[in-house]
Amino acid sequence: MQDTREGKLLIYEGFLTTLVTRQLNLSVPYYTSVTNVLKRMGCVRQLRRGGGSAPSQWLLIKEPQEKDFLATLPKKLGRPHKTEPTSPVGDQRIADLTRRLNYLYSALGIPEPR
Repeated sequence: MQDTREGKLLIYEGFLTTLVTRQLNLSVPYYTSVTNVLKRMGCVRQLRRGGGSAPSQWLLIKEPQEKDFLATLPKKLGRPHKTEPTSPVGDQRIADLTRRLNYLYSALGIPEPR
């Protein structure tokens, strides 16, 4: 935390990839998606880019809110043109993605859709 004239700024300093993988239990490739959504929501701003052994610094502007997250989603999601038959590998991928999505819903306090 850092003092300013207007109050306190909350600054995270560390390795955000580690935070995303250990706290959210997501794979490293999801790091970019998570940080992009947090930036679009106006929740964070990067102050210093990390790399190698140097940690990054992020200004924590506000707590993520469901309404802000929903506003980042596309207004109309396109429908697939054709459906492919499923396979055991495809079924497992769907099950894995569903589990991860449910974890995110739970972590963000969003009720799971029915």
